[in-house]
Amino acid sequence: MKGLEILERNLLTYIGQIDPQETDRLERLNESLAGIRQSRANFILRLGPNLPVTQPNDPPLPVPTAAQNQAAANESLSTTRQPIE
Repeated sequence: MKGLEILERNLLTYIGQIDPQETDRLERLNESLAGIRQSRANFILRLGPNLPVTQPNDPPLPVPTAAQNQAAANESLSTTRQPIE
């Protein structure tokens, strides 16, 4: 995934440096960019719907603390346990 982000960033930089008169070159580069973005989207879909997805320019996701992990585990247990009758 990181490699696709690097390729996308490099292509965007390169596209920004191309003379707008070079329409053929810009068209090919934009097609390459679209292909890279499609590959990234396909990769994300294969990872599964439960994983958080960020864009290359998004700030990093916060890492849960041990207390937050424990609270989530406790909540999960309390909702899955059934009372004994």
